[in-house]
Amino acid sequence: MTTELAVKKTLGWIFLALGIVIILFTTLQTYNYFTGVDVFPELFYGAVETQSSSASSDSLNAMMESMLSSQLNSFISKDSITLLLNMTAWSLFAFFMVFAGGKLFELGLKVMKE
Repeated sequence: MTTELAVKKTLGWIFLALGIVIILFTTLQTYNYFTGVDVFPELFYGAVETQSSSASSDSLNAMMESMLSSQLNSFISKDSITLLLNMTAWSLFAFFMVFAGGKLFELGLKVMKE
């Protein structure tokens, strides 16, 4: 076996192993996130509300704003929106990582075949 062939075979096995590790790690992390074992990475945060007391705000406007806010919170909470955004961001990242792992695996097969 020549040195060039041995290097290609070794490099091919490294790419194969790296592709499998990336795919398995991403799949395991995704399983842990969606089963509730781990918390999703937080890329999006809920906004912190601050009450400002300005002279121009009147009580009727504040009352309408609080009623509207409570109705919207009863329909969809802010925590569920940020959770959905974090889940979507992780899903896109996981898709990219599995795709990249598959390409590394494919590259390893091509290098070993030559």
